[in-house]
Amino acid sequence: MQRIMSKVEENLISKKMIDRGDVIIVGVSGGFDSMMLLDILYRLKDKYGYSIKIAHINHGVRGKEADQDEEFVRQNAKRYGLEFYSKTVDMNGYAKKYKMTAEEAGRKLRYEFFNSIEKKNKYKIAVAHNKNDIAETILMRIIRGTGVDGLSGIDYKRDNIIRPILNISREDIEYYCEKAKLNPRLDRTNLEPIYYRNKIRLDLIPYIEKEYSKNIVESLFRLSENIKEDIEILNNITDEELEDVLISRDRNKIVLDNERFKYKNKGLKSRILRRAIEIINGNIVGIERININDILHISKEANTGKSLDLKHGIKARLSYDKLYIEKCENNGKVRYNYKIALNCNQSIPEINKTIKTEIVDIKDLELDKKDRNIEYFDFEKIEDSIIIRNRNDGDRVKFLGMKGRKKLKDFFIDNKINREERDKIPLIIFEEEIAWIVGYRRADIANIDKNTKRVLKVSIE
Repeated sequence: MQRIMSKVEENLISKKMIDRGDVIIVGVSGGFDSMMLLDILYRLKDKYGYSIKIAHINHGVRGKEADQDEEFVRQNAKRYGLEFYSKTVDMNGYAKKYKMTAEEAGRKLRYEFFNSIEKKNKYKIAVAHNKNDIAETILMRIIRGTGVDGLSGIDYKRDNIIRPILNISREDIEYYCEKAKLNPRLDRTNLEPIYYRNKIRLDLIPYIEKEYSKNIVESLFRLSENIKEDIEILNNITDEELEDVLISRDRNKIVLDNERFKYKNKGLKSRILRRAIEIINGNIVGIERININDILHISKEANTGKSLDLKHGIKARLSYDKLYIEKCENNGKVRYNYKIALNCNQSIPEINKTIKTEIVDIKDLELDKKDRNIEYFDFEKIEDSIIIRNRNDGDRVKFLGMKGRKKLKDFFIDNKINREERDKIPLIIFEEEIAWIVGYRRADIANIDKNTKRVLKVSIE
């Protein structure tokens, strides 16, 4: 027992899993793995200054047995004197509704529940993945055709999720539970080859142990640890190469210089794309090789306007020489149209900007011709209200020196303004005529001349 507990304690310290004052939310199913994890974390909590809350989720697939598991965990929470949280979900119904496997649905529902428990304090989520889980995961990924990253198995720590018993074998877990008299519950579905992972656990691994290597679990664990070291090097190189082609980035969007990107090594380009998706989405779950290849094809063909819709609202598109990787929170087009008062500041929430108008005597005017977000008009030549809106179909604009009017759409194309940005660009309207394409060009209307006495100064902040 002490040997196993010391190994888990070493994981907590060496992997920097915990800090004093943490709230540790322990996912407890009632089975061997999670009961050992709970017991060890409980024994160490005073030494390392963290507190524990127990979380149990009923997946809604095992009827009375699942209810008994929940009650078992509840009673153990009382025995340890810990707060207990539980939730019942319809895992299979969720999987069917959102077209995912039962395993994927269960994972998503579990972590959503765990993350909902603690809102006030700094918290970690402790889950009971172990050495055998790594072996199963790697075999599953090999069968599906994984890349190098997939061979790394499972991380000890990722974001706020910690796995303190990841290098503990199932044999040691069962030994600990017996010696500590934890009397875990047995999930009978784990003994039935009804899920993909169960088939790996119950059929494939025993077959390999019998016919090829009795140490296959340990071998796959070592493979995982070795690959992690190599991936750390690859990730550092990927981040450097991403910076080399990066034009801009924010919470939901990464913009790459496609001219620089498309000439890089294919393997490196694939890693850059996966890293970009991970940055804006938090993970790359569900993003497959075919998705990455499709993005690479768009980049290579350099066909402006081409786009791809991936999973989780992730979109890739090419606009002129820029490759966009973005997460679309709202696919609807933004629409706004406001009447603007004089000498005031008015917010335009749809584009997170403010318009400011001032009437300035020509004698007091100081022109700033360098600021593209400020424009000036002869106030006496403006006979109607001032409107700020975004584009409408069929908009045309008359620029200085032109006999006719130019389609606004053609102006955007000429200036290589991508489609998604066009709807956000403010237009200043006088008498139903476009007076200014904010940030780009003013129209031939209400121009200042030698007879101008008062100037309307319009600025966008």
